[in-house]
Amino acid sequence: MGCSIQQHKWQKLKMSVRVDMWGRLTKRVLTSIGGVAASISALAATMSAFVALGALIAK
Repeated sequence: MGCSIQQHKWQKLKMSVRVDMWGRLTKRVLTSIGGVAASISALAATMSAFVALGALIAK
C-alpha cells in the first residue's frame, strides 16, 4: 500500500477486492523491483502458513 496519501491506500484496497480490477492492481504493484520482491515474499509467507496449517491439522 506504498503511497502515503490516505485516498490512494483506499483505492488500492478497493482494487484488491474487486475481481475486475486485479489486473490493474497487479500492474501497479509490480512496476518496481521493490513491489516484485514484496509480492514474492508475501506469496512465500502465505504458502508457508498453509503448509504449517496442514501440518497442524495432520498431527
